Amino acid sequence: MNGKHLILSNFWIKIIAMVTMAFDHVGVFLTGFYASTTTAFAVGTIFRYVGRIAFPLFVFLLVEGIVKSKNPRKYVLRIAYMWLGITVAESILFAMVRAGVSFADSITPFVTANAFTDLVCIASALYFLTKETGNRRALAILPIAGLALSSAFNIAGHYGYVDGVFAYYPAFLRADYGIYGLLLGLGYYYAKPLAAKLADKAFLYAESEDEEILRKRQSLENVLSASAAVLVIGIFAIVALIDARLSPTLAYINGQTFALIAVFFLFLYSGRRGYDAKWFRYVTYFFYPVHIIIIGLIFLLI
Repeated sequence: MNGKHLILSNFWIKIIAMVTMAFDHVGVFLTGFYASTTTAFAVGTIFRYVGRIAFPLFVFLLVEGIVKSKNPRKYVLRIAYMWLGITVAESILFAMVRAGVSFADSITPFVTANAFTDLVCIASALYFLTKETGNRRALAILPIAGLALSSAFNIAGHYGYVDGVFAYYPAFLRADYGIYGLLLGLGYYYAKPLAAKLADKAFLYAESEDEEILRKRQSLENVLSASAAVLVIGIFAIVALIDARLSPTLAYINGQTFALIAVFFLFLYSGRRGYDAKWFRYVTYFFYPVHIIIIGLIFLLI
């Protein structure tokens, strides 16, 4: 564990996460527009497998941002603003469908649970958990409850219970991954202080100016973060094997197992920010809604 393998900065983890997410969403449209017997559907399924890599990496980046940001509150608010914008747009689309607008009706099957709901809830929970006072820490129960409720509704939907109250809690208002995402976030978050304690016991002090020691500390943290990811992903993969309807996403193909590929990139993380130009920050903020709009327009035109 000499740290020479730590070649991926925060910048490259973001690039990998965004690219694999784009593959996932292209896969959503391919499997939605084409019959299951077509080559396009098969390609879409493969793209969805690739897309499983994205979410564990985005949660990892989220935890990095919470822990390393000079202003965690501002960081959480930025994510909340993005979530609000996406939710408003999807609410308008949902209203258009109810009003009988044909264009919206052709898109709405692909408007599913919102991954930004996961991110804003995880970020809020971690933000409150970092507070020293008990009253403020207790507020973490609110976003955690929101994720748990989303998971309950999503599972109920898999079992076919979609009438009554479920009609008033549409999928795009729910978290996409629910408890799965929360456990990933908590695993990554608590891996950091645990790694720090183990490193200090091994005399690998954070105050050291020795690059090799700092790389070893980062390697240890990566191992613990990767272990947390393997544990969480593995649990949900086993649950999906028992009953596919209990899996957070892609239950019918148990595709979540492919999220384990993300662990490989966690091992390579250097802990450094890397390229961080202002224009690239804006790209990361708006990539999610813009790339979905572009993909959707392309499929409507072909």
